[in-house]
Amino acid sequence: MTPRTFLREIRDVTPADVADAVATLDAQRDALAARAETPAVSAALGHLAQKRLVASNTLRNASTADRLAWDEANRWVNERLVREAGPWTTSELVALNRRLGGTEFRRGPMFTGNDEYLAPEEVGPELDALCHWLATRGDVVASAVTYVALVTIHPFDNANGRTARLAADAMFLGEGYLPLCFLSSIASHVAQTLRGPEREPRHVIRRTLAAVAESYATVLRRINE
Repeated sequence: MTPRTFLREIRDVTPADVADAVATLDAQRDALAARAETPAVSAALGHLAQKRLVASNTLRNASTADRLAWDEANRWVNERLVREAGPWTTSELVALNRRLGGTEFRRGPMFTGNDEYLAPEEVGPELDALCHWLATRGDVVASAVTYVALVTIHPFDNANGRTARLAADAMFLGEGYLPLCFLSSIASHVAQTLRGPEREPRHVIRRTLAAVAESYATVLRRINE
């Protein structure tokens, strides 16, 4: 499957297609809501924030400047949530990436190991297509699609994974869910590359929703300790 075909197909995934994963998230959200008055909730959420950093190779080994950029980008995303800015646009995703240390759209090929990401001439059109689609969808699956699509497009010269995470996190939070927490950097590899393993759209959406489920599991375990 080509990346462009994959990008079209993940946009066709609906909540009904992954109803089991959505139901799991909703049950976990209800379980945490029932513990909302527990004094340990705040500490548990702080623990989650640290675990999210450790699960990312880039952030775990980040320089002080990169960690400060991550914190600043988080603040910017939270401010955007407060003012209810609406669906992501291409220009806002560019602005988010710049806050994380990126500078521009990539102009050449980009690789992960021996696998090549989407061709550079397709980056702009595919990012625009994603943002146009986001203007028509507002649900938890669209949040997961955003992460998968951005890491597949890999539009920037730097900080693609961090941009994808924060963009998706903002959408999950806007829908009333916790943000992503992949168990490891390997677990977050859901992109379709030109010569890489073929990804099944519903599977990668479930895998991304499972990273949100891990956030709830982490917080609830911490509360119960």
